[in-house]
Amino acid sequence: MASEDGRKTTYCFLDEKQKIEISESALNSPIQGEMLPEEKIANAYKEQLDELYSSLLSSILEQHFSFFERLIVDLLIKMGYGYDSDSGMAVGGPHDGGIDGIISEDKLGLDLIYLQAKRYKESQKVGSKDLQAFVGAMKSVQKGVFITTSSYTKGAIRYVEEQQQKNLKIIDGKLLAELMVKYEIGVKSQQLFHIFKLDTSYFE
Repeated sequence: MASEDGRKTTYCFLDEKQKIEISESALNSPIQGEMLPEEKIANAYKEQLDELYSSLLSSILEQHFSFFERLIVDLLIKMGYGYDSDSGMAVGGPHDGGIDGIISEDKLGLDLIYLQAKRYKESQKVGSKDLQAFVGAMKSVQKGVFITTSSYTKGAIRYVEEQQQKNLKIIDGKLLAELMVKYEIGVKSQQLFHIFKLDTSYFE
């Protein structure tokens, strides 16, 4: 719908999980005074999310490494991997063999997902050697997820893209924080807003 000044009006809605759908123009409107109320809310919501993502990663870095290992297991279970809520376990430690968590996708443990967690600061990227070591530690297991609080080097990303031996997925800090919010790991939904628009059809 277009307004009288030619600008396109968009609306955003929050559901019970506090998700939001916003247009790109709503996020990039240059002048605060010229924004529509909907655009101001969209910008405020994005700013709040960015702050929350940063806080989540900072909080993880402040915890013991074993906390992060438990977190990634909880996250994968919440995402729907595993046959029930008890089908994952953190196994990291001094002699973990390069595996920090295991998700069993069936009760007999015939189909496993191995997890590797690297609690790195933003400046410390995961390289291809880390991924190669993880693939070696997987042995006969075919599925693996490598999760870090930082990011991956170009060489590491290329290694995953070219990987043919294993079904390997990587999650960086940005995606980790987004998934934690989406699946409500370490966060709580506090307030719900509904945004309404005029139903012109009612007045016709």
